[in-house]
Amino acid sequence: MAPSHSHGAGPALPALASVDRLIFLRHGRTAFNAEGRVAGQSDIPLDETGRAEAWAAIEPVRALGPDAIAASPMQRARSTAAIIAEGLGMTDVVQLVPGLRERNWGMYEGAPLGDRPPYEETPPGGEPWAAFLDRTAHALAGALRMMGSPRRPLIVAHSGTSLALSKLLGAPMPVEKAQNAVPLVFQRARDGSWRCWIPGS
Repeated sequence: MAPSHSHGAGPALPALASVDRLIFLRHGRTAFNAEGRVAGQSDIPLDETGRAEAWAAIEPVRALGPDAIAASPMQRARSTAAIIAEGLGMTDVVQLVPGLRERNWGMYEGAPLGDRPPYEETPPGGEPWAAFLDRTAHALAGALRMMGSPRRPLIVAHSGTSLALSKLLGAPMPVEKAQNAVPLVFQRARDGSWRCWIPGS
């Protein structure tokens, strides 16, 4: 179940002043994704399908005009970002941002997705939803500063990150969760609000 949308963007909001389009890309598939298991902060690599998905995402991402790239340092996101950056000729501009790591799901890491509690519940030994939102907001603000106030940054991270961005920006996603290596776009409207859309949909 996706969380509700009532949290402010906090430190991310001033940092977004230069941004008109925030491009989000979830990493390619991993073995845990294929098996329907909770990955969280378990550092699972891309599988062969996941690498192919990342290569296939290059042109859809290129069409969105990213001018900077930041990524979670977890290897599934880092590898996806490296493939995208290579395809775009932007290998020298990728910023790895520790705060963009996936949420820590505590005792549920490695468990079937169906066993995971709702996002707004705190898993035993894991990270509270409010703390994850706060971490993501600070990480986004820091990433944008490191990228030099880009207009169209690409953020390569995790399904939890996309839900956090959706809530922080008050922009419900058109899908329940981000799909592997399928871009999501958070677009600023003329009135300053944000909406989320999937290219080609």
